Amino acid sequence: MDAAVPLDPPDADADAALVAGPAPDVDDPTVAATPELDAFEPLDSLGAIAAFLGVEDPGELVAVTEVLDDRNLFPTGAALLAVLLDDDDAVLDGIEGFGPPRWFPFDPRDASSAVPLMGWLGVGAGAGVAGVPGPLALRIGLGPLGTTLEVFGTGEAPQAPADALAALTELRRDVHPLRGRVVRVSGAAGNLSYRLVPPQAAGRERLVLPAAVWDVVDHHVHGFLAAGDRLVALGMGMHVGVLVVGAAGTGKTALCRVLAEELRDEATTLLVDPVTARDSLAELYALASLLAPTLVVIEHVEGAGPTRGTDAPLALAQFLTALDLADDALGPVVTVFTTGEVAAVDASVRAGGRLHSVVELPLPDLRARRAILDALLDAATTALGSDAVDGIDVAALARATEGATGADLHHIVRLALVGADGPITTASLLARARAGGWSGGDPGLYL
Repeated sequence: MDAAVPLDPPDADADAALVAGPAPDVDDPTVAATPELDAFEPLDSLGAIAAFLGVEDPGELVAVTEVLDDRNLFPTGAALLAVLLDDDDAVLDGIEGFGPPRWFPFDPRDASSAVPLMGWLGVGAGAGVAGVPGPLALRIGLGPLGTTLEVFGTGEAPQAPADALAALTELRRDVHPLRGRVVRVSGAAGNLSYRLVPPQAAGRERLVLPAAVWDVVDHHVHGFLAAGDRLVALGMGMHVGVLVVGAAGTGKTALCRVLAEELRDEATTLLVDPVTARDSLAELYALASLLAPTLVVIEHVEGAGPTRGTDAPLALAQFLTALDLADDALGPVVTVFTTGEVAAVDASVRAGGRLHSVVELPLPDLRARRAILDALLDAATTALGSDAVDGIDVAALARATEGATGADLHHIVRLALVGADGPITTASLLARARAGGWSGGDPGLYL
């Protein structure tokens, strides 16, 4: 099995931008290439493919072609890599204009995430392509219409190339580089780019929320995403919408982070800002459908969906249409919208079965404030040592912070720690609390 770089499966858990856009630039220094790239013999890939398939005249080959758009370029490379790794006797060779096979990393900082995107791959009768018997050959190259994938076979099995191309479509979905990841999505006018979010310390124990919130999360998010096979069998809609409502600092963002980490590797999570949701919702849900089961998080949804009475009725209609089409996804898709106020979300977004549950995150009561402060002070003691905290009267501090959010409490403790010459005390924390002006913590971060 010939290859240009080590055939380690893609691994891009680093927080790095993914390559997006047209076919990769072959002059890009991040592109993996063999040292002898500038000294290759002229290639006749079609002749080599014919020889591999045992056909004397290349004109007798049976072939099907697909033009690869930006969305399925790297998934196609990942599918070819999977086929290559499945056949110990596979042949990987170069094509005209590129020399040896060219590999491109979907994570530019990680060469092991490279997939073959310029070259041809031959598989024998034993392995085949995703269940379609070989021998077959697959070639990715540049054509008049852009980057193309060609599947070649022989007249002995004329249907095999078309069957293999159909099988590759499903394989692309299974081995998609974004599957099972937490991904921050951004872009405008349908031109999306992606950034992988590395694993984070975000568990339920870091949040103080009413039990009813977790009941909704377990039923409408985890339960729905796990019910994909049953939903398909029943022919029911594939989309559920959950609206999370709460003032800034009550834990909306933190709740979404917990969900993303709980679903990592089991489902794909797409984190979307309101501008991207407004401008590229159709493309976003096409991706969510492809990667299903998928959690889509759209924060500050009031900024994503135009409201009635504005000068953008078409944009609102497109927004609503995209939400409705999510019911036809290939698998379950859950959208968690966040907002500071229910009334800020257009009534049409809240109607028509687009939202199936509304979760309100209240300001923490006295008991909740004590729990949050206990956790914050325990974390400070663990990180800085027992000398950093001096016998805090948590009950008094909780009583003095009525109306504070979790982020406010975080900010009070943080300011006290930063400004302390010695250990923080009840007096120093109460002084910070009574000074007011709590805002300044990371919105939505409870702890």
